[in-house]
Amino acid sequence: MFEHLLTPDALMRYLTFAAILLYPFWRMFKRAGFSPVLSFLILTPYAGFFICLGYLALKKWPNEPQKTGKAK
Repeated sequence: MFEHLLTPDALMRYLTFAAILLYPFWRMFKRAGFSPVLSFLILTPYAGFFICLGYLALKKWPNEPQKTGKAK
């Protein structure tokens, strides 16, 4: 059923796509205050992109300004 995903051509296309996304995710993780090494999660087949996006979307960013709690 999934034999066509394991061909050398398909793997090379996937690795090329992941390598293109690696640099932007490296920068996003670095600017958000996380370890840029987390961008290598993008290399996880078929789920890495969603893992990285979920991590950036749902995790509290360390360099985000603190709220004072006073409303004016």
